[in-house]
Amino acid sequence: MIGDPRAEAIRWMPAEGTTGPGRAEPRPAVIDIDLIVANVQGAVIATDLDGRIVYWSPFAERLYGWQADEVIGRDAVDLLVPGETQSEARQIMGQLRARSWAGEFTLRPRVGHPFPLRIRAGPVLDQSGATIGIVGVADEAVRSEQSPAPSTGTTKLLTLGLILATGLMALIATILVLADRALP
Repeated sequence: MIGDPRAEAIRWMPAEGTTGPGRAEPRPAVIDIDLIVANVQGAVIATDLDGRIVYWSPFAERLYGWQADEVIGRDAVDLLVPGETQSEARQIMGQLRARSWAGEFTLRPRVGHPFPLRIRAGPVLDQSGATIGIVGVADEAVRSEQSPAPSTGTTKLLTLGLILATGLMALIATILVLADRALP
């Protein structure tokens, strides 16, 4: 689980060309996984296979209005999906056990009216390939009529960001599973 003090930090060396005259010598850098996820510019939510929330990012707190400690353990569909679309949401959640999904879905915040979000989600696999949970990244999909539409370049960057964030979450989940197995 993200935030587990037993989880190891990600370590890497500076990229080639970052040393030399006037440049720092290569040295290991330690980045905390929570820090990485906290900086993803999208609401990152992970659930167990029963749809109970097991991770709720700081961006999700800002987007939806609930703090993590208020939602951990709660059913994601019951919490976030308006009643008229819960059946469709549960069908998508069932599909996420086997494959990724991307699309637009209307979710509700703690206060205010439901609003459309762009969502990318997929299964979290353990080292053996078994699905152990689901992770998704969401951001606002539709701008108000008063706001200018994003340029094609901006839209492409946002899409790339969501793809990278989803891949990052899969990587983090794999690292956590491996770290958990390595600990006594």
